[in-house]
Amino acid sequence: MAAMENSQKKRAVPIPCEHQIVTKKAKMPLSTGKSNNENDEVDRLRRFFETKTINDILGGKDKNIHKSNHDSKGEAIVSLDEDLTVAKALQILHNKRISSAPVFKNTRKKDGVTKEFWGFIDAGVVLRHLCKECKLTERPEDIVITPEGQLQNPDEILKKGIRSFWKRKVKDVCGMDATLIPKFLANMNVKELMTEMLFDRSSLPIHRVAIFSETTITGIVSQSDVIRFIDTHAEELGEILDHTIENFGLYDRNGSVVTINSDMLALEAFDVMFQENLSCVGIVDDSGRLVGNLSVSDLQGLHANYLSAAATLGLRIVEFLRIKNFMQKSGPVDINETLPELRAIAVRKEMLFRELLALISAKRVHRAFIIDNDSKPLGVITLSDIIRSLCEKCMYR
Repeated sequence: MAAMENSQKKRAVPIPCEHQIVTKKAKMPLSTGKSNNENDEVDRLRRFFETKTINDILGGKDKNIHKSNHDSKGEAIVSLDEDLTVAKALQILHNKRISSAPVFKNTRKKDGVTKEFWGFIDAGVVLRHLCKECKLTERPEDIVITPEGQLQNPDEILKKGIRSFWKRKVKDVCGMDATLIPKFLANMNVKELMTEMLFDRSSLPIHRVAIFSETTITGIVSQSDVIRFIDTHAEELGEILDHTIENFGLYDRNGSVVTINSDMLALEAFDVMFQENLSCVGIVDDSGRLVGNLSVSDLQGLHANYLSAAATLGLRIVEFLRIKNFMQKSGPVDINETLPELRAIAVRKEMLFRELLALISAKRVHRAFIIDNDSKPLGVITLSDIIRSLCEKCMYR
């Protein structure tokens, strides 16, 4: 987580939206003074969250639920040794198609070597360290900015920063974006999971819950797992899911979206995310129309050779995503007719909440951009937003 020559600008084509036409009649907005029917809907939602447990999400009852941080067969948790390099760790995360992994430290004891949990490595942690290593935010004297606001010498900056960072051990860069609970608490209900474990005391999101037994991580439940679990049981939740995204409180008319121009260099784009404390930004063309999405997970799978990684990060963002996706042979999440390698999920504010859950679950993404009729971004919906809105509907928060 060489410089590109100026290329001819492409004609912008609006991103196609899979659900431009709402397939079911949307319900009226959820009002403050609830009718009996609305109270019944909320009660049904509450009963679901209060009777389902963390073990249910892990697959004890629902074998079809994908479990975070497991291999392709869902058989074992992927963990990393403390002495792995950052470059190797990012490759493993990409190859296993996971966003994070626990790191274990080898501790020598009288009876041999034991592994102790040390923390988590994920793309967000890598991004923070990478931007600090390359010192873009400090703008040292050797960094020259062109009149167009771009780096004049990205190659040298990247080579210096990435050369040392790529060799760093994961134990030195891992963090703790997780709530740790003992195995016997895995029978807690989903309400407690969403309200007490996936948000901290300041209501900031926590992206995963790790279940441990002694010094071993036995299970991980991520925000994605919660969303997929709810989508799988959507029929049990009834008509409350038939409100629109806007009525569900997921669209703020006064909100804004942080975007970057498609001509920006990749590392500069990642630096914007670092400065704004974001996990993603929208990519727009010169007309302001959404043409793609860049997230911290795009750091995963970068070449283990620091020179190759530096060369890739020194490209303009469009070329960075094209080359990276080609090398990884990973298909796009959604297809834009002109830029098929740039991934973005685009929805309208009139989409039903039920349809949003199904789309995010099926595409295995962490966010969806709300666009207008001109494909200009109006907002972005994250998994944290969805979980928070469900808690608010149940008046848990």
